[in-house]
Amino acid sequence: MRIVTLAAALALLAATAAQAALHPKYYEEARRNAPHVVVIQVRKMVAPAGSLGQCRMHGAVTAVERGARYRLGQAIVVAVPCVAPGAHPPSSGVLYQEQQVLKRSRTGRAFLLESGELALYQYEVLS
Repeated sequence: MRIVTLAAALALLAATAAQAALHPKYYEEARRNAPHVVVIQVRKMVAPAGSLGQCRMHGAVTAVERGARYRLGQAIVVAVPCVAPGAHPPSSGVLYQEQQVLKRSRTGRAFLLESGELALYQYEVLS
């Protein structure tokens, strides 16, 4: 009986860990297939009211690496999933970034869909 209980607990633990994030290949694929990739100079970050949510990265496009929708100098706001210190995000495929890191950042690379949203949460702090 103990062996069955232990096996069930281990299986549940493995299933929970597997749901914590998507396999890295899906994030890589989102970066590779994003129709628009821009580098932005961050002018301001606005954090959500709660401990989890979307940090809004306000800035200007400094480089267009892919796509034709954005142009140099264009104002842009990118919503990046973020988490406050001490908060515990739910298990999901969402890649939450630390609010403090986003607040200190000066440049970032955004992998964007046609809608202007991040492709599978792909935002990279560069500096």
